Amino acid sequence: MLKRALKSALGIGLGTTIGMVIIPRIMDSNLNKIYPPIYVQAVVQFVGSYIVAFLVYFSLDYIETKKQK
Repeated sequence: MLKRALKSALGIGLGTTIGMVIIPRIMDSNLNKIYPPIYVQAVVQFVGSYIVAFLVYFSLDYIETKKQK
């Protein structure tokens, strides 16, 4: 259950990081002057989205396991 939640959250974390950090900076070059360096923002975004996605997947698996018993 834990291992499946960790694996599932990885894809969501990467997708969110690309969508929230990389794509906006490509579309608007002025963001490079306003936001922190891209690697700092990418790490913070990935860690945050990974934690949230993990908690959601783990909660759903936990509820599903409790329903089966």
